[in-house]
Amino acid sequence: MLRAFADVRPEERPGVTGAFLTLFGILAGHTLLETARDALFLARLPASQLPWVYLAMAVVAVGLSLGPGRSARGLTRTRRLSHLLVSCALVTLLFWLLGSWRSPWTLRALYVWTGLVGTLAGLQFWLLLGEMYTITQAKRVYRVVGLGSVLGAVAGAGVARVVSAYLPTSYLVLASAVTLAVTGLGPALVLRRAEGAGAETATASEPTPSNVAQAVQFMRDHPYLTRLSGLVLVSTVAVTLADYVFKSTVARNIPAAGLGTFFATFYMVLNVLALGAQLVLMGWILRVLGLHRALWVLPTLVFLGSAGVAFGGGLLAALLLKSADGALRPSLHRTTTELLFLPISDGLRARAKPLIDVVGQRGGQALASVFILGELTLHRGDYALAGVAALLCVVWIAWALELKPHYLELFGAALWTWARWKRSSPPSAAGTTPRCGAPSTSWPPRGAPG
Repeated sequence: MLRAFADVRPEERPGVTGAFLTLFGILAGHTLLETARDALFLARLPASQLPWVYLAMAVVAVGLSLGPGRSARGLTRTRRLSHLLVSCALVTLLFWLLGSWRSPWTLRALYVWTGLVGTLAGLQFWLLLGEMYTITQAKRVYRVVGLGSVLGAVAGAGVARVVSAYLPTSYLVLASAVTLAVTGLGPALVLRRAEGAGAETATASEPTPSNVAQAVQFMRDHPYLTRLSGLVLVSTVAVTLADYVFKSTVARNIPAAGLGTFFATFYMVLNVLALGAQLVLMGWILRVLGLHRALWVLPTLVFLGSAGVAFGGGLLAALLLKSADGALRPSLHRTTTELLFLPISDGLRARAKPLIDVVGQRGGQALASVFILGELTLHRGDYALAGVAALLCVVWIAWALELKPHYLELFGAALWTWARWKRSSPPSAAGTTPRCGAPSTSWPPRGAPG
């Protein structure tokens, strides 16, 4: 990991520092809010209510992602992120000031809101980062920036553990609002300066999708985007089933009064494990296994944990299942998934990534919710859900295998396009590199590399 820090060049350090601190703040604020949400919800409502809030979260997130977004026009990507974080802080503060924690509807709304904060803030952040860095830069700086997510989650969980020991769990909502506001008004300023000094690029020859229908058609016509969205969908269904099994098992075994302390402590341990994975394992795994085999690690461990629950492992198996998910999803899995987006052109990625991230993730969550509700109706319990999650992990691995040739083809096309652009550029631009996926993803002619 020290080598990753040394690989960051002096001119890249302001942007990397701003990105690191921004991601740190987003994850710290979200972890505080997530801890409060889980503890407050499960202390007052049965776990059987979870699939309904999963479903509501999916519907709201998809609706927002498909909106026209007129309010964001005329703003840079950095300003959009800053405004979004401040807005999230204000809404979260309103929950703390006006929310009644004895009201089931307030608890349901808080659950949905927490999911939206994580989805929308994370989406805007990674879109911004994809525009700031070239393919070559991203491979060097993403490991350093990604460390901010894990350290932020560790810090958020640590603060949650301290606060929950002395104050009511609801005060974690206030702490989250403060953290999100400071992040939106602080590190985003550094990012804004870095964005203004971004790399030079050639003008994209590929038309940018101007509406949702065109973006969906792009995805249908592009085998790589279609398969990437399928990978996100399958993985989301599997981890949502695993999340439900974990929370349902915890609600049955932990007294309601101790849920705040339990979740704060468990999430802190999880995030320390994720930090260890980021610092020690991720670089080694990527060097030894490569990008595509690294995608197998999380589904393999989730498969083992789900199988343990399915065969009667109880609370211990559920804890191990969530540990695998919580330790690797924000570190190794997040970084490898973001690397899969790098060869996509800026214009196409700006429309396709929200569809893949929001519709794929929340659509997968909606599918999982419907399945959970069906299983609850049939009274099959957590064992059947864990078994289905294990089977989906097998599909997940197979899908990652099938994605590899399409990634290599697209990556080769991006390199060929960059080489052609470099040959045709004036000498003053010869030392520059287009941003991730720029200038286009046009397929190379016969005989070109890739």
